[in-house]
Amino acid sequence: MRIIMRCVVSEGVTRSSIKIAGGTPGIKLSWQVTGPRRDPYANVHRMRAEENRFDEERAYYLHPELYGEPSEKMINRSIFSRRTNNARVSSF
Repeated sequence: MRIIMRCVVSEGVTRSSIKIAGGTPGIKLSWQVTGPRRDPYANVHRMRAEENRFDEERAYYLHPELYGEPSEKMINRSIFSRRTNNARVSSF
């Protein structure tokens, strides 16, 4: 049996904790805090939400099977085969 209790955050995050109000004392509560990381490692290795592709990479996928496409549509495989055919890359 699942009972839904109404709880609210009465005070924001301070020293890795929050204060909640409402509900019944002793209930179990879980939450998730999200936001951009601002630690030194994350600042140096910032991830982009989207990256522009080269024209030769269009219509290829990192995981083509998830889109119902054959493995030949994998982006790494397509670039590798095109570069070796054009003799731009001798070895990895």
